[in-house]
Amino acid sequence: MNNDFEESLDKISNLDLDEFQKRVDSVRKINLKAILEKLEHDGKIDNEIYKNLSAVKDIDFNEYQKALDSVKKMGIGLKKDNLILNKQKNINNSKTIFISYSHVDSEHLKRLHVHLKPLKRKGLVELWDDTKIKAGDRWEEEILNALNRSVIAILIISADFLASDFIIENELAPLLEKASDNGTQILPIILKKSRFEREKNLSKFQALNSPNAPILSMTEHDQEVLWDKLAERIEELVVN
Repeated sequence: MNNDFEESLDKISNLDLDEFQKRVDSVRKINLKAILEKLEHDGKIDNEIYKNLSAVKDIDFNEYQKALDSVKKMGIGLKKDNLILNKQKNINNSKTIFISYSHVDSEHLKRLHVHLKPLKRKGLVELWDDTKIKAGDRWEEEILNALNRSVIAILIISADFLASDFIIENELAPLLEKASDNGTQILPIILKKSRFEREKNLSKFQALNSPNAPILSMTEHDQEVLWDKLAERIEELVVN
């Protein structure tokens, strides 16, 4: 992602936007339709000019101008180095948080993301869950890389979570090993009633809420209070 950002920024910043504006203006002044019809009438459709004009005839230059104006307002070029530096600084300083959950509980993952969005916006955290994996990605490598980067792991606990062979083998086992070896913070949050307390290797980590008071037993207000409490705890960990 960082490489994509720098590459795109480099391409834009190296443009002479004033010269580019002149070219856009010159094309907008041309009656493309009339010229194309004339060339077609003269049988010059293989002409290089015809090909070039055909390539831009469907462009909405009003929308194109808006995009160009937006880039110019950003002052890209003059501030390129600072933009890259600030972007890189945020990426380097952000702490990766690995979120492990059952797909059955994905609705609650969304609420967690909402509560952590302010920390992400400030560049304090990078959130990772398996929704980051795209078609064609090597999922084992993606998960392993995320696990290796993570300093905090949020576990959204439910019976479905504990029943998932994939979670237990590919996410939970490495996370518990990292907690033991590298001090990765494990933050369980109890979504639904489950055998969490009977899982000795897991229940040794203090859950944010009591296993006897799972999120689904709470009012909507109390659920939001708990998600906010989790966000507050994460902020304490990443800032200190």
